[in-house]
Amino acid sequence: MHTFRLSLALLLLLPAACAAPDERADEAEPLAAAHARAIVDSVETTLAGYRGAVNALDADAVAAYYLADSTFRWIEDGEIRYRRPSEVAAAIRTFAGSVQRTELLLDGLAITPVAPGVAIVSTGFAQKIEDLEGNVGGFTGAITAVLVHRGDRWLFQVGHTSSAPAADR
Repeated sequence: MHTFRLSLALLLLLPAACAAPDERADEAEPLAAAHARAIVDSVETTLAGYRGAVNALDADAVAAYYLADSTFRWIEDGEIRYRRPSEVAAAIRTFAGSVQRTELLLDGLAITPVAPGVAIVSTGFAQKIEDLEGNVGGFTGAITAVLVHRGDRWLFQVGHTSSAPAADR
């Protein structure tokens, strides 16, 4: 009789333990409002610092905003462009040699706290670029990224930039 009760108890617990992940998703506790707001605030601060580093064309400072492990990927217009922060820094150094000023603007920034230490960012952007002769150009598009909190800072783990098509002239 004791074995029967134990077997019955295990059978009753089995459906909950074996439920598909999406059936258990409702059981996950959402972030507390204060925690979510803190994530948004700290990611906004991070993005302000990132924009400052980009605008200063400081290759090492920009690269420091990217996660330095094997999970890092940055995709541009459908192609994995960077797998290491050092590749980002090298690209900026090459670019910086022909530019006297740049300004990165974000438009429609949305920060979504996903879990403690994880946030998704999506935003439009415009980057104005002034070359050494004073000619001003640039490009626009959209950015989506996953940022993770490591140590005392947020870092880009995976990101995607897509350029808007050139306007007809």
